Amino acid sequence: MKCKICDADIFEDYNGCPYCLTTFEKNNRDININTGKKSINIDIGNLPNARIHVGDNYDLNKEPTSNIKINSDYKFPIKPIWMAFLGLVGFIGSIASIISALKDGLFTNTDISFLPHIIILISFLLLFIGFTFLFKNFIWLQLFGLRKDSNGYIHIITLKGKCPICTNVTKVKYYGAEGNKALRSICIENSEGHNFVFDHTELR
Repeated sequence: MKCKICDADIFEDYNGCPYCLTTFEKNNRDININTGKKSINIDIGNLPNARIHVGDNYDLNKEPTSNIKINSDYKFPIKPIWMAFLGLVGFIGSIASIISALKDGLFTNTDISFLPHIIILISFLLLFIGFTFLFKNFIWLQLFGLRKDSNGYIHIITLKGKCPICTNVTKVKYYGAEGNKALRSICIENSEGHNFVFDHTELR
């Protein structure tokens, strides 16, 4: 339609001309929406495509969670206490072997010099994992996680997830200010706007 004053083209839903600022006469354009004891009075304005959501209430205090699931799972055959014990024994034994080799002058033999280092590394890893899981149930190491099940066994797991907003892939990462980082499920396409609560107890 055209404005009767300035002859500009405008939408029929407009209550006035945005060019000459003329206000048109309204003809019963008020809408009342009754909701129980309360009502919302809405006057149709210059936004013909505006929408009002009427439906389920949104809990703004509850953050959404992404659909994180276990992708692969390997179960260690022993429990944390035994891992810590074996790690400690191996660590002490490797240290003793290195000291003995140095003492006897055998450390220069390249065929055997690397072996104590490998054993000490594996032993330290077993000791660390076993001791840590005496107090914790989950550790995330960027590419994979370590998780203790209800029977006390430790699993190596990888995860996969889907963003609930844009359906892109999500990754589990530590996110937040330095000194206040927390594990979050983060969309690879929009890490700032699409990052969600990650709860390892809900993994399936």
